[in-house]
Amino acid sequence: MKVGKFPPFTLPYPVLMRPRILVILSCLFAASLVLLATDPIRKRLLLPSSKTIITPVPGSPQPMGAFPVNVVVSPDQKYAAILEAGYGTIETELHQSIAILDFATNQITRYADPRLPLHAHQTFFLGIAWSSDSKHIYAPMASITDPAGNKSHKENDTDDPVDHTGNGIAVYSFADGKITPERFLKIPLQPLAKGKQRGSIHKEAPEGML
Repeated sequence: MKVGKFPPFTLPYPVLMRPRILVILSCLFAASLVLLATDPIRKRLLLPSSKTIITPVPGSPQPMGAFPVNVVVSPDQKYAAILEAGYGTIETELHQSIAILDFATNQITRYADPRLPLHAHQTFFLGIAWSSDSKHIYAPMASITDPAGNKSHKENDTDDPVDHTGNGIAVYSFADGKITPERFLKIPLQPLAKGKQRGSIHKEAPEGML
C-alpha cells in the first residue's frame, strides 16, 4: 500500500497580510502623533458632529452658519451668497443670516437680518438670487403663523420689537461686499384653487385663502 504525500500547509494570503497591515497602521498613527507634537501650527479642531479635523485644512474652508440651504455666485463672479436659514449662531445672535464669500480674499462676512430672530413669525425660505448687475440680493421670507404680517409686536413671546413681514421677498442692496436692507416686496394671500383643500399648517390664513 502506497501512502501519498500531503501538500504543504499554507495560510491564506489575506491571513498573512493582516500582521503587515496592522504594523503599517501603527506606524502611520505614531507618525501622526509625532507630527502633531512637533508642529505648533497644526492643531485639532472639534466639530459639532463629534468628528475632529487637523488644521490647516487643504483648500482653506470657511465656517458656515446654521443650516446653509442655498449658495449662488454673483453674475460678476466676485462673490457667493449663502442663505443660512437655521436658528442662527452666537455670531449672529440667533438670527438667520446671509453669508457673503469674497473670492478675492476667501473671507466670509455675514448679515444677520434683524427681522429673523429666534422668536420671529417669519423665516427665510429656500431661495436666494442676485440681480443681473450684482448690486442686489433677493431672499424669500414666509410665515405660517402670520402669513399676512398683521400681528402686533405684543403678540410675540418677547418684548423685543420685531417687524412682522408676512410672506414676501426681502430685497437687499449690495456694494463692496456688504449687504444693506432696502425694501420688502409683500406677496398677498392667494385664493385657494377650486376643488383644492389647504393643509392644517395654513390655519392662520382666512378661509378660502392660502
